[in-house]
Amino acid sequence: MQNYAVFFGLMGKILYQYPEKDFYKKLIEEEIFDDTPLSIDTPPFIEGAHMLKQWAAQFNGSLDDQGYDDIVNDYQRLFVGTSGPVQAPPWESLYVGPDPMLFQESTLSARRWYAKHGLQAEHLKHEPDDHIGLELIFIAHLISKINQGENELDSLKEFYSEHIAGWAAAWCTLCAEKSNHPLFKAVAIISREALADLGKKLGL
Repeated sequence: MQNYAVFFGLMGKILYQYPEKDFYKKLIEEEIFDDTPLSIDTPPFIEGAHMLKQWAAQFNGSLDDQGYDDIVNDYQRLFVGTSGPVQAPPWESLYVGPDPMLFQESTLSARRWYAKHGLQAEHLKHEPDDHIGLELIFIAHLISKINQGENELDSLKEFYSEHIAGWAAAWCTLCAEKSNHPLFKAVAIISREALADLGKKLGL
């Protein structure tokens, strides 16, 4: 399942990390979006992967200033809300808790999961630990451990059931609908399809 680790690690970083120009320049220069490491044949996944490839191809190997600004603007609109309401809030607790509030039980549960595996959120106690990007990165971490021969399959199944199954698909659909940028629209679509595919492989 190494390809899943690579895939979810990248998707998680795109969704969690505030856009850095050098990061996206490197992805485009190395033609990372030209192909996907996963062989998923659902029409939405194929469409999303094609959307990513077409978006990256327009820069002819080098991201320009306008292209970078467009990424930042949509990231802020979707996940930060600097010029209005956050369009696709990326925190689990807003979707699964009894009230739409941050820092609820799902936040603390995610934090405990990370700590159990020697990890912690980059902005611990300043931002909820149940950010979709962090959860995808953690899934990538568990899959990598499994690929290294460690006994983490049950942990992966349990974390998926507790922190992915109840909200991630709906969030990805919301993000795809609200995004004005092909990057985030495509990332949301292919992440949703890949999570569904992983769930089937895990028997969930």
